[in-house]
Amino acid sequence: MTQRRLQIGMWDQFTEERWERLADKHISGMEISSFPNREALVEISDFCRNQRIAFGVHAPILLEAGYRLPQVNAPEPELFREALEQITAEVQLASSMGADYMLFHYPFYPVFQEPFTPYPRLPSPEERYSYNQ
Repeated sequence: MTQRRLQIGMWDQFTEERWERLADKHISGMEISSFPNREALVEISDFCRNQRIAFGVHAPILLEAGYRLPQVNAPEPELFREALEQITAEVQLASSMGADYMLFHYPFYPVFQEPFTPYPRLPSPEERYSYNQ
């Protein structure tokens, strides 16, 4: 039997007051992202363990060093290797904190040609490949 999980996103920070305000009997987990430092991760990890709440991570787990999408679909071997190193480091940290999954987005190959109207959340040109690449 597959157990379903309804989660609350706790991005950037966590407070017990926020959890108490948002959570109810149907909420059985949370997804964290972009925490300011490792101490904040330890705090949320301890809270989840003590409350028996499952949690996962939406990359990036830490925001302190900035974030760029891991280029796992890069045709250049060096960019691909860097992407795997980035993913490895984040997964190891998330795992050490007790997260049970890690979600990554990555640049995609556009299916349209210039000129086009960029969408507000479309990755910047540095984070994607253009049609002629």
